[in-house]
Amino acid sequence: MKHLLAVALLALPGHAFAASPIVPPAPGARIRVTLLERTATPIVGTLLALPPGTIEYEDSLAHSVPRTSVAKLELSRGMKAKTGQYALVGGILTGVAVGTFGYIVGSSTDDNDAPATLGGGLGAAGFPVGMGFGAIIGSGTKAEKWERVELP
Repeated sequence: MKHLLAVALLALPGHAFAASPIVPPAPGARIRVTLLERTATPIVGTLLALPPGTIEYEDSLAHSVPRTSVAKLELSRGMKAKTGQYALVGGILTGVAVGTFGYIVGSSTDDNDAPATLGGGLGAAGFPVGMGFGAIIGSGTKAEKWERVELP
């Protein structure tokens, strides 16, 4: 069995293991440049060109940055909603809060099983309700997604 796996790996074409060539971002792409000098915020703009040794971009004016002073170049992949993240947080927070409330209310009764039953039941019911509210809030919260690119 071990030999069969080794033969199968050797039979794969050589280009499957070859490194893919570095494809630079195209002019017109939205980029974010982090400089080595550690300025407070990265530079965000539209890529104009990538001549040798520099990065030319524009925000409201055309600028040029030497590649030697660039720590990181990132390409925008668009705005992404945080629906799933907010749904999970909303579900957990609401489930815990409502479950705790149910436990406190249940412990004021004479029934010994009431705190666990009421707390667990309300917590289980509060989780999907909180997920729904979190998803609604998260769908309106968008953040730009950035992907790091290598310079040729």
